[in-house]
Amino acid sequence: MYRHHPQTALLRQVVAERLGPLRALHAAFHYPIDGLDGDVRARPELAGGALRDLGLYCVSALNLLAGGEPEEAVGRARLHRGGVDVAFGGLLSYAGGVTASFHCSMDSALALHLTVTGEHGTLTVPNPFQPGRPSIWAPRRCPAEATLSTAAGEERIELPGGDPYLSEVEDVARAIRGAGGFTIPAAETIGVLRTIDRLLASAGVATAPPAPPAPPASAATA
Repeated sequence: MYRHHPQTALLRQVVAERLGPLRALHAAFHYPIDGLDGDVRARPELAGGALRDLGLYCVSALNLLAGGEPEEAVGRARLHRGGVDVAFGGLLSYAGGVTASFHCSMDSALALHLTVTGEHGTLTVPNPFQPGRPSIWAPRRCPAEATLSTAAGEERIELPGGDPYLSEVEDVARAIRGAGGFTIPAAETIGVLRTIDRLLASAGVATAPPAPPAPPASAATA
């Protein structure tokens, strides 16, 4: 849903207009899940795991800003006793020599950030994936500013608020009415999923849910 929020469009504009050629990117999304053992995100048969739940945001943002899928993708995972990745880190290499890294986890303190470094400056975003959602930050204040650092000094960039889920619904409604295309093209989504599969394979984590057990012979012939 972060892709539909106006904050993402603003950050893309700053990256394109103020940073110059990109050099390096880093993203993180750590979110503590209470009762993880009983949570659906800890079930491999439902394609659970930190990368698919939280790292998805990081990979999506990195691919978006770098302009496509990485040429190389290397991942490492820390596994939950149920078999899914409870934490995941990745290194990505894109065309033009742009490098990126990310990490995510389901058993760490809340932490989100995005850092984009170009030839002319660095953009630091403390809340790239959950804009307009103060409840997850309570009792802390929901970050609403980004920082642009250049040779001229530091500049604070005020970020737009608003419910990200409402932005998502409004985008879909516009597309259904024929008032514009979908914000996220299907090819972009497929590229993110393909990147995630490559990362999981690199880390030795199964990319497909295990097949369900065969029914007993008596049930099969009943």
